[in-house]
Amino acid sequence: MYALPVLMLTQDAALWQHWQQLNSAQWLPARGQTLADLERWKQQGRHLVILDAALPQLPQWSDAQWAQRVGELKLVVLSARPSDEEGRQILAQGASGYAHAYSTPTTLSNILHSVATGNIWLGRSLLQRLLQDVDNRLPEPA
Repeated sequence: MYALPVLMLTQDAALWQHWQQLNSAQWLPARGQTLADLERWKQQGRHLVILDAALPQLPQWSDAQWAQRVGELKLVVLSARPSDEEGRQILAQGASGYAHAYSTPTTLSNILHSVATGNIWLGRSLLQRLLQDVDNRLPEPA
């Protein structure tokens, strides 16, 4: 097994230090600080990305350009103040995961492994909210 490259987009030095605690046998972290770094990552044919939800100058999560920007990426958005509404918007734009920015290194590694293998990662309350939204939209049984 070889380490997978993962782009970590943040301008927060403390968050970058926290994210670097990932197991180096599994992950090769590369730091990015702008969405231009994200575009270069895509051009290099790489797909796994962690994005700090507090990165300056991010478009609104409801902005249609997100779906195009995400494309084939396996994007995990991490927020220091996660909310179900923000998570719903982010996942609706094609992100593969949403979690707390200061998740433990073990949890972060689990998130990355899950997303790298094609799964979606989200918290329990967000999953329950999404299922409730689906249930509310289904017609009543006859």
